[in-house]
Amino acid sequence: MSYEVIARKWRPKNFNELIGQNHVSQTLINSLKNNRMPQALLFNGPRGTGKTSSARIFASTLRCPNAKDFTPCGQCSECNEVSSGKSINVIEVDGASNNGVESIRELRDSVNYLPPSGKYKIYIIDEVHMLSTSAFNALLKTLEEPPAHVIFIMATTELHKVPNTILSRCQKFDFRRVSSQEIVTSLKNICQSEEIQFEDEALWNIARQADGSMRDSQSLLDQVISFCDNNIKSEQTIEALGLTDRKWVIAGLKAIIAHNHNEVLNVLKTINLSGQDPSLFLKDLLQEIRNTLICKLNPEIASAIIDLSDTAIKELQQIATSLSDADLHLLFDMTLKGVEDISRTSSTQLVLEMLLLRLTSAPKIQNIETISLPNLNPAIKKPALDNTPTTVNNIKATPQQQQQQAPAVEPQQPVKKTISSQQEQWNELVSKINNLNPIVAAKLEHSYLISKNDTIITIGISPKMKFLIEKVKDPEFIGKVQNYVSTLWGKKYDFEFQIMDEKKNNMTPNKLKIHKEKEAEQELRLKVENHPVIKKVHNVFKTEILSINDL
Repeated sequence: MSYEVIARKWRPKNFNELIGQNHVSQTLINSLKNNRMPQALLFNGPRGTGKTSSARIFASTLRCPNAKDFTPCGQCSECNEVSSGKSINVIEVDGASNNGVESIRELRDSVNYLPPSGKYKIYIIDEVHMLSTSAFNALLKTLEEPPAHVIFIMATTELHKVPNTILSRCQKFDFRRVSSQEIVTSLKNICQSEEIQFEDEALWNIARQADGSMRDSQSLLDQVISFCDNNIKSEQTIEALGLTDRKWVIAGLKAIIAHNHNEVLNVLKTINLSGQDPSLFLKDLLQEIRNTLICKLNPEIASAIIDLSDTAIKELQQIATSLSDADLHLLFDMTLKGVEDISRTSSTQLVLEMLLLRLTSAPKIQNIETISLPNLNPAIKKPALDNTPTTVNNIKATPQQQQQQAPAVEPQQPVKKTISSQQEQWNELVSKINNLNPIVAAKLEHSYLISKNDTIITIGISPKMKFLIEKVKDPEFIGKVQNYVSTLWGKKYDFEFQIMDEKKNNMTPNKLKIHKEKEAEQELRLKVENHPVIKKVHNVFKTEILSINDL
């Protein structure tokens, strides 16, 4: 008998053998138990996750005369014909090569004929998203009202290309990527059954390369077995599949964390001599930095998120102890930038070398609140030799300030108010008028209360706004002001308007507004200058506050 590849030999024959898709198998089994079978199903998901296999298993379950507990026997002629794709009652259609409207019309005409034997006739349309628009339209009516003996099962890897009119007529099942742990477990069973020796790390390498596809992992295993001659080892797996040796990725990460340039150069030498792809190494390094961050943030659930063995996860947890979250974020951002750069250049080895050396020189991020003067490097206290200002988070030290000890920050005194009580009343009145009639208030914003008695209020207008004199003297305007004053103050007054003395520092409502803004700004500056962290930075770096942004 000719050799049968692992992917075909170990194809699942029933729902119990289907790996990583329990939500699909359980739903289909329950529909069979309760006799609630849909007449149109759509299987969606990545390649190699079991869509076509599930369609065949479902068809075998309906067709097998010896099925027990909705599990086909796998031995009868019906099961063998369905499994090999030769059954005349289970018609498989390749949507990629039969995507025209004529093929679907032929299918539509054939659905009315009863199956030669058995109760159901099943149509499996693979890669259904490849059908043309006309073909989809020809399929619509048949999907909506198929004969009672017909069941349609469609499979696709690109759901967005399937029209909504088709989706609305089907029960949709989403197939998920198979986890690396499940793939490794399955590969172990295959190797043990085939009497093949293996190393666990070698199977993990295959699982990571498969990227969630069970079929891909089995094809890769077939390739590795041929290369390793029935004794699978990690180094040979890496060589056979052209992978990056994870131990060198981890060695590079440890050297970067330890700021060990010599060790980083040794890693680069190994990568260069082994002919590994620099861009692939960089992507693997980015993945390991991400894994390390997850291990640091929550070690308890790391194994559920990271597709690595328990030994590898413990190693990353140990690496994470010497780094803060901010350090790992910085390394990730720098490496991500390197991945983007290396994809745009032909000098991939050069970009990798410079990035690893830059990562090795990256400083550790320290919380400024933890800075303590006795622990500072004495060199920091020396005056700068150049005239370049030192800037730390919008706090700037001038060269003159760097050369001398900064004096203690003395609180500034706020601007004292020089406003009479009557003027305060007038300014408050203008503010209230502004809420009622902004147009009237706008003409009074540059006014000043000169005098007030029981019957007359004398108002001065700023010399710069003397063009308003004629407008404020208008009887209609004065009448409006009298009404507001009478309502707000409870008494009616006559008004006189005149130009103010320019030499006097009169506090008009507009000037009062500016005055209050300055007071608020000075109060905020005092709070910032007296903050313990700012004082510590000021004493260490001899700084000066240039601006304050209120976030």
